[in-house]
Amino acid sequence: QKSKYLALRVLVSKVGASKLLAIEPNLLPVTLAAMTQHSISTAASSALSDLSASYLEELKSVDEWRSWWLGSVRTMLLNNNSNDRVAMATYILPTLFKQDGASVIELTKSLVKETNANRGEACASAAVVAVLKVARSLQLVDPERITVLRVAGDRREYEIDQGIIDRAMMSVDRAARLDVLEWLCLEGRKSCALPSEYERTLLKRMISANLKGCAIYFDETRRKLNKAP
Repeated sequence: QKSKYLALRVLVSKVGASKLLAIEPNLLPVTLAAMTQHSISTAASSALSDLSASYLEELKSVDEWRSWWLGSVRTMLLNNNSNDRVAMATYILPTLFKQDGASVIELTKSLVKETNANRGEACASAAVVAVLKVARSLQLVDPERITVLRVAGDRREYEIDQGIIDRAMMSVDRAARLDVLEWLCLEGRKSCALPSEYERTLLKRMISANLKGCAIYFDETRRKLNKAP
């Protein structure tokens, strides 16, 4: 299967993305699903990167390009299987956000709507945090307020509600809690700057919660958050 995606990269350069997608409309969701297989994830992501860049150039419309991938990527991020979310955050989101930084705001808004509509679903909050983690690694957040998405050259900004962070932080899903931790600690990997008061407060709460080592604690906390106005 790896050779299949190597061949796809050649086809994109020779034929173009529009013609390929006209022949195979499901090429995007099929390739996204393949990302969860570690043996071919790198080859598949490289092929999709080429396909996406070519399609964006051919369409000459960022809105049309976003509408092509946003729904499929959102579906993968919202799957209950955390491996799908990890694959998207590792292989796909960095590529898409590098091709168009403002897309991070549009994708996050879409995920937040899903989170608000299904407040009890941990996967929705976890998906938002996964996007935040990628955004921070690409410097697409306000360095002083890491819950605020901000893109260079774009006046818009978008702030994530603290309740979403809390639900991911107290989730029974270990991968979601790890995403919160990595998001909080990303800046420390790149500089000697001390963590902010906000980061320290959240880290203390996370350590306290995880030391209890009891899923009941997370369930009770989640119920309290769901009852909050």
